[in-house]
Amino acid sequence: EQKTPIHEAGRQMLNMVLNILDVNRFEEAKVALHIQDIKLIDLLNRAIGQVSVVMHQKHIHLENKLNKGLQVEADPEIFVRVMVNLLSNAAKYSPAGSKVVISAKKDKDNVFISVKDNGYGIPADELPYIFDKFRQADNHREATVRSSGLGLTFCKLAVEAHGGVIQVDSSENEGSVFTFSVKGKQAEGVIFRDKHD
Repeated sequence: EQKTPIHEAGRQMLNMVLNILDVNRFEEAKVALHIQDIKLIDLLNRAIGQVSVVMHQKHIHLENKLNKGLQVEADPEIFVRVMVNLLSNAAKYSPAGSKVVISAKKDKDNVFISVKDNGYGIPADELPYIFDKFRQADNHREATVRSSGLGLTFCKLAVEAHGGVIQVDSSENEGSVFTFSVKGKQAEGVIFRDKHD
């Protein structure tokens, strides 16, 4: 499927509308999750496909450090949108030519997924409210992606609906790391190779 700026803008607008609708549905406990045991890398690749144009436009390098053997128990559509929101957020507040790193690690029965950017970071007084409805960090020097102010709120509600938690570690001028958890495991019988093999 060919990606164009117009196509990407349409996806952004659709994602914004879905965020608005689903935040209300989550708050009213009207979201029925369709949980599947699915490869994390497959979900991530779907999310990357939806943000590839804006990443390319800002010359942002996306470094994928995921272990290909990780599987998660998640609703694929909701999970992909969590990743799209976090990646879009990273692109929005990152300077052109910077890097976004995606990584994950397994801890007991959970997988922790992190999205790290080298952007301008979040002011300390904004951090306690970053997942609140309609709240956005007051730093728009490189904000080139439209937002409803509900993207991170959606992420929080969606992650919590999966039984996970989400948090952010950030300081001004040092970037941000958003990390969330989801039930998961390492696939049995998977042989891991260096990504350059």
